[in-house]
Amino acid sequence: MIGAARGEAKLDLVRSLGAEAAVDYSKPGWVDQVRAGLEERTTAGKSVLVP
Repeated sequence: MIGAARGEAKLDLVRSLGAEAAVDYSKPGWVDQVRAGLEERTTAGKSVLVP
């Protein structure tokens, strides 16, 4: 699972909830980071958690 949040505290929260990766959606390029993370996974179930 890849989580998206704004700010380091929320990114830490997303990780603590089980996200394998977390991206800051307030920074340029975050969509590309999510896409790259999803492409690396070969399983069918993919989720994005936005607190």
